[in-house]
Amino acid sequence: VKYKRCEQNFNHNAMYWYRQDQGQGLQLIYYSAIENDIQKGDIPEGYNVIRKEKKFFSLILQESRTNQTSLYLCANSR
Repeated sequence: VKYKRCEQNFNHNAMYWYRQDQGQGLQLIYYSAIENDIQKGDIPEGYNVIRKEKKFFSLILQESRTNQTSLYLCANSR
């Protein structure tokens, strides 16, 4: 299991996890409008997330697979 933690200090409510494969655009994995409110994105399979605090949004790769070798991006917005 691989774990990536995103932290934001802007006091924004919404946070997002994206994946970008080589030569491709961004794909939304999961997003959260507020703490403890998690929504699936376009490609949630093989991933899970945790958001118990406003400033942290953690991505969990449930099983490490070669097709998960990508650029992972975290974003936040109001």
